[in-house]
Order: sequence, then structure tokens, then C-alpha cells
Amino acid sequence: MTQKMVMNKMSNRLYQYFVEGECEKKMIDTFKSHPYSFFRAGKVEVLNVVFHKLTDARLRLLNPKTTSIFLEYDTDIEKTDILAFIIQRDE
Repeated sequence: MTQKMVMNKMSNRLYQYFVEGECEKKMIDTFKSHPYSFFRAGKVEVLNVVFHKLTDARLRLLNPKTTSIFLEYDTDIEKTDILAFIIQRDE
């Protein structure tokens, strides 16, 4: 696959960001816009995935063939059971 084909495929994807709080939402919104453009344009939603599970109902709204999901959360806590659950679901 050529680089141009990869870039075209990436531009057709939708991006969903789940972030821990309002500060992280502001950071992602800032860094996905000009002049930074570190992140692709997409929907940013506050959902702390360390404490709240991504439900099947929420995931059904996202097409796995066209949507990339990014999770942003702090790693300074010891609670990891929900993250382990997310990883197990993906296997």
C-alpha cells in the first residue's frame, strides 16, 4: 500500500476521543486545531474510562470499520479493573 493510499484511508476515518475531564477535553480540542494539528479532527467526549465502562449501547453507535477510538486517562491511580475489562473485550 502506498503512502498516498494510507493517507486517503486515514482521511476517511472518524475519530472519537474519550477523555477524563474538561481539562483534557480542552487540551485535545486545542491540539487538534490549527496551528497545532497534533490530533485528527473528531468528537471529544468526557467519559472517565477508569471509573465508567464503555457500554455496548455506546459502542454500537461507533462503526468499527470507520471509527478510531482514543482513550485519555491519568495513570496515577491504582484502579485498573475497568481498563482490564476493556482490554479483555477487544481480544
